[in-house]
Amino acid sequence: MSGKFATNAPSKLIPTEPVGTGAPLGVIQTASIPSGTLADAFAEVERRMIADALRRHNGNISRAAKELGLTRRGLYLKLERHSLSASA
Repeated sequence: MSGKFATNAPSKLIPTEPVGTGAPLGVIQTASIPSGTLADAFAEVERRMIADALRRHNGNISRAAKELGLTRRGLYLKLERHSLSASA
């Protein structure tokens, strides 16, 4: 078996080792999961991703939007929704 996946069927890939977190399969890193509703958790993850992208691109809206798969307008709307600024 090569790689990190075993195939039981042509269209089904099953991870055979942990990917990304370093945790065993099926274990969720709860320290990074916000408590509350799913909507609250999603909003927090979205806010963090936007802030991180803006930091990586030194506040450049166009580059951050491209990395996030958004239009500039879409990113501006999310910035407003989350009370963030481009200098995040």
